[in-house]
Amino acid sequence: MKFSAPSRSTSFYESFSDLIFATMAIFVLIIIVLIIQVRPEGVPKEKYDDALSEIESEKKKSQQKDEEIEELEKKVESLISTSAMELIVIVDGSGSMGHALKALSDSIVDVAESLPLAAS
Repeated sequence: MKFSAPSRSTSFYESFSDLIFATMAIFVLIIIVLIIQVRPEGVPKEKYDDALSEIESEKKKSQQKDEEIEELEKKVESLISTSAMELIVIVDGSGSMGHALKALSDSIVDVAESLPLAAS
């Protein structure tokens, strides 16, 4: 029995793709074998308990800091809501500054519109 010759030859990209796929498959198999072979014996119980207690103490510290931050936020919010703010802008209107007055007035309007949004 004679095999017929393929009607077309494989392109470089098909061959390269097959090569890359095979390489990746071999790499995955090697990684799986290494993961199975290299198993940690485990952490001694004393080290585990020390690490766990350290994590718990850090967690308590962070909770305390979170509570302090929340208290400070409340104080800042109360100060912002009870205090009024007045903004005064003084502009040099002489002839040498004429070209910048329009841009400055637009910027002042933008700031005046955005300040109430920042306070809420």
